[in-house]
Amino acid sequence: MTWAVSPIPIKELVAVDALMLAFGKSLYLACEFERKCQYMLRIFNLCEKFKVTGDAEATFAAAAVAKDRLLAKTIGGIAQISAAPPEEIDGLTKARCARNYIAHESGKIGSFHDLRAKHITEAFAALRPRVIDLAKGDNIISIWNFEIQEKQHAPEWMTETYEARVLNWLFGEPFQGVSSWDEWTLIQLAKQSK
Repeated sequence: MTWAVSPIPIKELVAVDALMLAFGKSLYLACEFERKCQYMLRIFNLCEKFKVTGDAEATFAAAAVAKDRLLAKTIGGIAQISAAPPEEIDGLTKARCARNYIAHESGKIGSFHDLRAKHITEAFAALRPRVIDLAKGDNIISIWNFEIQEKQHAPEWMTETYEARVLNWLFGEPFQGVSSWDEWTLIQLAKQSK
């Protein structure tokens, strides 16, 4: 094995760059998912501790979630404390597995210089289902975060189009969703009139 970056020309430069961009964007999404899960567990811990003790100072001290806590334990804590339906916990668990693949496996593609179109296509094909699972789990945790912070339901147009937005942003596919509440409302009205 040689250096990861060397003066040897990369044969599939444009495709390799696109793949590296997709890896980077998916890793960003994975990190944000993990951060939001940690936040939600802190919120659930706060509520649970305050219900038991009624002591605000003790509540804040106990609500901390260690930054080095594994995501599986974080989601396990959310499952134990929250009243989330099993399908949402399952969605978070699938997103955790996708996050682990993205963070630890997706970039194991070998030397840039040896990559051919076939290998790049395979790497994109392996990444895509993980991104979909991650987007679904991120949508769940984002809805919870939004509803706690904003004290209102998350906008349907955002929650229903989130997966398409992620795929568009990450892979540059034609966007299948909508861009605003007004557009979503118009689409819903058109569906109802049929």
